[in-house]
Amino acid sequence: MIILGKKETYNFEGIHIPRIYIHDAKKVKYSLELLQKKGSLTNQEMTEETERVRSEDIREIYYLLWRLGLGVEVSKKGRNLIFIANEELESISEMQEDKLKNLIFDKLKEYNPFVAILDKLSEYKRERKSFTERDITKDFHNGRDDGGRVDNTHPLLRWSKEFFIWSISSNIIHKSCFSNSRISYNQKSSFTDFNHLFYI
Repeated sequence: MIILGKKETYNFEGIHIPRIYIHDAKKVKYSLELLQKKGSLTNQEMTEETERVRSEDIREIYYLLWRLGLGVEVSKKGRNLIFIANEELESISEMQEDKLKNLIFDKLKEYNPFVAILDKLSEYKRERKSFTERDITKDFHNGRDDGGRVDNTHPLLRWSKEFFIWSISSNIIHKSCFSNSRISYNQKSSFTDFNHLFYI
């Protein structure tokens, strides 16, 4: 179990991190509207219902929203997971895309794997230490980066761009703008002030 502030517990082995890009708020909104309309969806039903979006993407969106407590519940139908709309989903699915995205990022502040990543990135920043995505992956997987483990840390680092603005070049993450308490990202992104981050 990840206990925030206790780095010895920061381990993602056996934890599934949803592999989605929250920045695509249109896809998230479409997924929510679909679940609201259907009431519940199995993996098979997602495949049948989603011509515009890969069913794997929608499953990962529902999985994350369930973990964040945002309008989605999970049960089982036989051996398969089934995602179920709860009473909160209607109001969430009706949000404008920018408000929906902000709500998700607010909830991420309570999602232990994400906050653990932010805590580790803060440590790297304080130490002015260069690192790669694979270094971060090893930090959270007992020194290993094989077998899809990078897929666990990649979405968390993508999401962190809203909190830290990172400079990424050739898969190397450089801390480049320490003087003004911001960090730059070489992809198009708005700047976020470092000082209002959620800290442990």
